[in-house]
Amino acid sequence: MIKKIFAVLTVYLLFAALAVPSFAAEETPVSDFKYSISDDGIKIIKYIGSDAEVVIPAEIEGKPVKEIASGAFENCTSVASIEIPDGVVHIGFFAFRHCESLTSVKIPNSVVFIGDLAFADCIYLSSIKLPDKLGSISDLTFSKCCSLTSAEIPENVTLIGDHAFLECSSLTELTIPKNVKSIGMCAFAKCELLETITIPYSVEYFGADVFSECDSLKTIIVPDSLEISKAEIPRTAAQIKYRKNANAVEITEIISGSGGNCAEIPKEICGIPVVPFGEDISSHAGIYAESEEI
Repeated sequence: MIKKIFAVLTVYLLFAALAVPSFAAEETPVSDFKYSISDDGIKIIKYIGSDAEVVIPAEIEGKPVKEIASGAFENCTSVASIEIPDGVVHIGFFAFRHCESLTSVKIPNSVVFIGDLAFADCIYLSSIKLPDKLGSISDLTFSKCCSLTSAEIPENVTLIGDHAFLECSSLTELTIPKNVKSIGMCAFAKCELLETITIPYSVEYFGADVFSECDSLKTIIVPDSLEISKAEIPRTAAQIKYRKNANAVEITEIISGSGGNCAEIPKEICGIPVVPFGEDISSHAGIYAESEEI
């Protein structure tokens, strides 16, 4: 009898263990969203739930979710993480603005457009990986994301909009992709911890006050085809100007910052080796033959 009871108990415990829910992220109930339906699919108009972790469903009523509308999550201050499903192609203006508790967001590679102010004032967001198909970073997209330390920008991006990273005061390093043609005004203004930045040779337009109040900036590496006035460069920073050749990069000029700060000559720029200065490098202002610093 005892053996029989033990066997039954064992089977019960086995089924109970199998019934334990997994801790994988689950889709947020459809009832937590206002949405519209079209022939193309579903547009999420507004999040009306209260969960901290939001997983947007990939389908609603048998149709794929394609768009996050403008302001859909604006002022959702309790949301800490958001997972956007694969298949979404459009994220509207200020879609996640003022999501002040947001620390994590997963954006699928299907997204091709992110609107102005989409993540503005997400003060706890610390990192972002942008989708591979994204062609531009719109105006004010990450403005005042004061905890943002890194942003991974895909090589498909050709434009960085006005004030795109304004007041990202924790940003320490940023790689501008080699296909960017335009950098808008104040794009990196008040990025107070940014120390070094390289402008790729592809850049044709450089707005006003791009690095305004970047008080820690030490080195700006700039193609010689781009004219940036000294007034546009923080006094803490020096410019290293370069020319791109077939197999290497040649340093053409070094302009000391008005504050007299030094800049280290890099070994490569945009992944291309740097050709050292000629023998008489001491002829360049502030350059010494025995040192790679100015």
